[in-house]
This record gives sequence, structure tokens and C-alpha cells, in this order.
Amino acid sequence: MCLSGARAPSPATQPAPERVDDRLLDVLMQSLREGAASLSALLPDADPVRLAQWLHRTTGAAALHHTPLFDALSDFRSCVVQGDAADIRCAGAILLATLQRIAAPPHAVEA
Repeated sequence: MCLSGARAPSPATQPAPERVDDRLLDVLMQSLREGAASLSALLPDADPVRLAQWLHRTTGAAALHHTPLFDALSDFRSCVVQGDAADIRCAGAILLATLQRIAAPPHAVEA
């Protein structure tokens, strides 16, 4: 029995680890698609403040789930902090391609 008085679920009612992983992956992929769409909308203005806010949200999720994405976000952050608008757009385009590649359905990658 848990301290709150609620009983822990029995093993028969707990979701299988594979199903939990699949659901987490689905959430991550949806988040990446939404992140890519948001980044696309932010890049034309190359506003460092708005991009820093986007980076904060997206990097937190990436740190938990995907090391290559986390690394790409770190590279983009450096550009947002130190680069001019052209640098930001260039680095943003690279990051956007990375987001889209990661979030693409498996069959789209094979094509």
C-alpha cells in the first residue's frame, strides 16, 4: 500500500514496457513536429529572445529523449546568442532539417 492509501496497480494492470515506450515515442514525435512548425515560423524574424524561449522549451524535451537533437539544439543556441540574423537563419535551417528528419515516419526516411 502506498503512503497516500492508494494501492499500487497490480502487475496485470500495468502497461507493458513496450507500449509505454511506444506512447512516449509518439508524444516525442508529435512534439518534434510541432517544434519544427514553430521554428519555421520564428526563423524569418530571427528574433533572439523568441528563439531563446523556443530553445528552452525544446531543449528540455530533447535532453530527456534524444542526444543528437540535444546536440543540434546546443549548436543552434550558440548561433542565437552570438550570431547575426543570417547566421541564425542558416543554423535554424540546419536544425529544422534535423527536426524533420527525426520526426519523419520511418517509411519516409527510406524513400
